[in-house]
Amino acid sequence: MAETLIREVPGGYEVDGLLLVGGKCRHGEEAPFQAAGRDCCHTYSSVSREGNLIAYFGKMTAPSCPRPYEWGYRITKGGVVVDVLVYDCQEPQTLAPGGHRPPPLSAWRERGWEVLAEFCRPFNESAG
Repeated sequence: MAETLIREVPGGYEVDGLLLVGGKCRHGEEAPFQAAGRDCCHTYSSVSREGNLIAYFGKMTAPSCPRPYEWGYRITKGGVVVDVLVYDCQEPQTLAPGGHRPPPLSAWRERGWEVLAEFCRPFNESAG
């Protein structure tokens, strides 16, 4: 069943119909010297796969981000495990991230995924 849940797509994976995709800001491709300093250029997302484990990481923070925090979850279904970790900004958020956000946990629950862990805590840069 694991192989039917995971499908490779450009930039990442579709898992049970939901997208986990890597990406980055595109400003540097057009005018790399003019893009320096834009907040979106500090953001990205990445996705990797090792067997039936899909790991998503998103960095949605920038130097101007007030009160950064981290959140994420670990879910499972049919032998597949999905790990999500996001470094994010508190509201009000004016940052337009260069990466792609993961699906909300509610979307996975609607598809019958079991939640193994869920967290939201202040981001400690010295720990990473």
